[in-house]
Order: sequence, then C-alpha cells, then structure tokens
Amino acid sequence: MNRKKLLFVLCLSVVLVFVAVANSEELAKKQVLKYASDNRSISSLDPICKGNNGTFPIQNMIFESLVRYEPGCTDIEKIQPALAESWSVSENGRIWTFNLREGVKWHKGYGEFTSTDVKYSIERTINSEKSQFRARFANIDSINVSNPYKVIFNLKDTDAFFLLKLANKFAGWLSCKAAVEDMGEEEYGLLPIGTGPFEIVENIAKEKIVLKRNNEYWRGKPILERVEYYLMPDNTSRTMALINGEIDVIRGVVSPEWYDTVISNGMKIGYGLPGQLILNFNMTKKPFDDIKIRKAFAYAIGRKAVLDFYGKTAIPQWTAVPSFVFSSLKESEIPEEYRYEKNIEKAKELLAEAGYPDGFEVETVITEHADYSIPLQIWQEELKDVGIKLKIIVVDHPSFHKKIRTDQFPLVVYGGVRDPIADVWLYQWYSSKTVVGTPTGVTNFSHYGQVDANGDGLVDSIDNFIDEAKRTLDTAKQKELWQQAQHQLLRDLPVFPSHCVRIMFAWQPYVNPGYDLNGSVVDAFEIWENTYIMKH
Repeated sequence: MNRKKLLFVLCLSVVLVFVAVANSEELAKKQVLKYASDNRSISSLDPICKGNNGTFPIQNMIFESLVRYEPGCTDIEKIQPALAESWSVSENGRIWTFNLREGVKWHKGYGEFTSTDVKYSIERTINSEKSQFRARFANIDSINVSNPYKVIFNLKDTDAFFLLKLANKFAGWLSCKAAVEDMGEEEYGLLPIGTGPFEIVENIAKEKIVLKRNNEYWRGKPILERVEYYLMPDNTSRTMALINGEIDVIRGVVSPEWYDTVISNGMKIGYGLPGQLILNFNMTKKPFDDIKIRKAFAYAIGRKAVLDFYGKTAIPQWTAVPSFVFSSLKESEIPEEYRYEKNIEKAKELLAEAGYPDGFEVETVITEHADYSIPLQIWQEELKDVGIKLKIIVVDHPSFHKKIRTDQFPLVVYGGVRDPIADVWLYQWYSSKTVVGTPTGVTNFSHYGQVDANGDGLVDSIDNFIDEAKRTLDTAKQKELWQQAQHQLLRDLPVFPSHCVRIMFAWQPYVNPGYDLNGSVVDAFEIWENTYIMKH
C-alpha cells in the first residue's frame, strides 16, 4: 500500500471510530475536560529539562516520540509506532534505523516534522547545558539523516533498551528545531511546540495550563475541544471539586479512605505507574553485615501490616523488580522461605543465632512524607515483638534525601518510580558501579556488589546478569538473566522489598479515556485523540 492510500485508510478509520462512539454513546455538546493535578507549580515543559508528575501529563499531550507505550499500559513488549512508522536494528545491536511518518505537522504553522528535528532534539539533549538527560544518550556515536524521513542511530556499544529511551517520556519527546530557535529556550519551556493531539495556548503560573485540540493531528482530529489543567495541591479541595462536578479528572491520594470516598461517590478509578518502597540494609554497618540479622528483620515486619493499612491503594512487592515490570518474579515462582512473610518465631530464632537473643536498638532517619513515614512507624511496632527497638528521627523531605546520601545510617527507607525496565531497577539499587553520594549512582544504599553479603568470604554481585542482559537482544534470554538476579537478591537480602503504592486517578463516570488505565509510564490520566466526554 502506498503512503497516500495508507494516510487515507488511517483518516477513514478515525472517522469510523468517531461515528461509532457517537452512535453508541451520545457525546456531550461541550467537549472541555478539566483535569486537576496535585502540583503547586509547573516547571519548564521543555523535554530536556527534568520533569515530574505535574509536567508529564501536559508534555504527553503536546509532544510525541518515535515510539510510544500503549496508552494505559506499561508493557515494554507492546511498544507502538508513533512518529516512526517502522524500525530495524542490525545484528550487532549497534545500528538502529527508523522510517519516519510523512506529513506530520508541528503546531502553530511550524512546518513538517522531519529527520532534522529528530537529530536536533537528540543532539540538543546530549549537548545543552540545561539538559538533564545526557546520560540517556551517551552511547550514541552519530546520527545520520540523509533522508528527510529516515534516521539512523549509530551506537558505540550494543544497547538492548535503546528503543525504550526513544519512547514517550523525558528526552524521548521530540522538539521542533525551528520553534526552539525562533522562540528561545525560556519561552519554549513555557509554550512549547509539538506534534501531539493538543497544543498549548495558555500557561498561567501556579494556576492552570490550557490546551486546545490539534485539528491537523495525524492520528485524527481529537474529540475533546480543550483541556484545562488546574494546579490544586490541597488533596481535600481537589477531591471535593471532583465529587461536586467542578472537575472531571484528578490525581488521587494514596489512602484507603480516599479510595472509599471517590468510589462511594460513583467515580471511576485507574492506576498510574506504582512507586516501590524498600527497606535498605547498609551492609557496611553492624549488625546488618550479618545476613541472619537482615532475615530476622524481614521475618519480623513482613508485609501484612502495611498492606492492611493501605488496603487497595498498595500491592505487595516480592522482589527487587516490581510486579508491573516485565520479567518480575511472581509470588508462585519464589520459594516460600524467600517470600519473607511475617514469622515471629523464625525472626527470634535468627536473632539468637546471630548473638542477639534479646534484640537490639537501631536508629534511622525518615522524611515527614507519609508514604515513607507511615510504613516505618508500622514496622517500628512490628519489631517490638522480637525485641528490636527502632528509633526514628523525622526531618523534612529535602533534608532526608541529603542525610541518607551521607551513608551514616544502617537502615534507609526509600521509594521510587522508574521506567518499567528491569535493568533500571536492578542497576540503580544493586550494581557495584552505583555508589552512594556520587554522580554515577545514589541509590545503592545497601552496598550490594561491594561487600560479602552472604558470609562466604566473597563479594557478592549481580553485575554479570545486568551486563549480559544489556548486551543481548534476545528477550527470553533477558528475562532469564533478570530473574536469576532477583533470585540471588532474595537469597542475599540486601534490601527487603515491601510494597508498591498505587498511584491512582479518579474521574467522572461520563469521561471515557479511550483506553483502560491499568498503568501509565507518564504517571498520568493520559489524554489522547479518542478521549471524550459523554452526555450527562
């Protein structure tokens, strides 16, 4: 099929979808969606700047990438074409070729999207002093764009995850070369130009951002006319605005009470990318250099008490790789002794074997942020059952992050939301190359890969699994390597993987996202061309 016929078919399919929607559910006359975030302010929307859960939903409406995650899904095996129609990779994994979609237009008359924009965006990420994502593309040797609709990336070394770095998040979102040069970086960060289904028309600091539909969007004209994105940091006000019908969609709260409130008021619920919470044992500090002590801690606290508190707003995390990430071990794939479910007698037995029959005292620091402090307080109570007295020093969130990076505490509670790639979760927390307090790594609080973890006199490491998985393009082989790494970490227990809080979104029953929100790599209620409001 030639390109003109393909474009016609795509346009026709969008029209048919619109007609089907209109026939099955009557559309509201006013297609204006009001979305409330929990952010107090919005930083730059420029993709090379560090984003957060406030900027991601907006950027995902404005910008596009060469490939995208399936809306409402975090499965890396379901990556879809976006601005690239197709792609291929050489046998050695070092040459990636992308065939671009023709006829895609930049917002506000900035012309056609071409390979020049791709090259410019990626090289700007690598070279700009403002860029927060140089490391993502450090493996790129050169970018060739001899054809307006073809881009060839030449890598220095094999990178099995290169495609995911070009997906819809962070510097994977592509910028318009002509617009950046015309507007300047500061203005571009406020009112950026993209190719997405919506274009930004207003950015009022600490109040709201307004976007209107892109009538020339290549997937088809969006059903929504406008999106109004409000900044409402107060959880109670934001929730009441939803219940009262003043707002259509909100970012939720990690709270069983909040969940029950919105459900009882007839709202719909969906989930973003869950955030893990793990208890790191600093194995350079006594008595946590002894694996028996670490296991005693795990058996003493278990997961039940925390999960009972959170209800449906949390899920258990059984391994170093959370359950929503490809290759994560299922509960049934883990031997019972390595699930570390609460077992007081087992904990006491291990403490006695380690020379602490009456327990001991330990001190750590925690942030006032409830997602961190509440689990630690629950564990504090659980530990009393085995004679362990946990003293907690509470500080503000910025101070907490500074203090835990001084490497002075034997226990570190840490959360985090990362891309759904096992490599990220394993490398950042358990690679010997990540050292606390240095630019190359700040999350290996346990010092795994740098010490003898299991007492056999040898340094224990999963570096070989991480490195080999990076080099292979064989998905089945990657899964096998990542799962071997998880089994080893459960045996050596440098951290106790506790749970993941479920980042929730709630919306009016008359709002149809156009997909099922079972996860979102952009941490958002994603708004696409097929999102709409029904008559109500």
